[in-house]
Amino acid sequence: MHTWVRFLGFALLVACSAGTDGSDPDIGSDTDLATPLDEGQNNCEVEPTFTSLQTSYFKTSCAFGSCHGGDNPEAGLDLSENGSYGDLINVEAVLAPGRILVIPNDPDNSYLYEKVTANPPAVGALMPIGTAEPVDPECRIKMLRQWIEDGAQDN
Repeated sequence: MHTWVRFLGFALLVACSAGTDGSDPDIGSDTDLATPLDEGQNNCEVEPTFTSLQTSYFKTSCAFGSCHGGDNPEAGLDLSENGSYGDLINVEAVLAPGRILVIPNDPDNSYLYEKVTANPPAVGALMPIGTAEPVDPECRIKMLRQWIEDGAQDN
């Protein structure tokens, strides 16, 4: 019996340690799922407009599932297409009293911008939940900042 257990343990050890050479991006690589594979290229398709941010950022990263969409959005913040602009501009954050979600022309004091860039933000966790670093800083976050700097218009 001991011989069989030792053999099985050895076989599992060999199987688990037989990694790949990293050529397959799905197996054995250090690919960060939050980072685009073509990171070095400037192919940002998001514009610093509310409509573009809604379609390419809020809808895809915030308003899905049970997060900031649906009938009962987290922290009362509805980032779905039906509610988001009115829930963002000059509105106090439910979980951070005294902090305003989006202050037109002032991204550095806008709590929404802090929540997607600061790790950790003053209150709670970096968004989207479960991320360890800001997601897509050279595109979506950059365009969010520009939109706020430009006055956070409903455009």
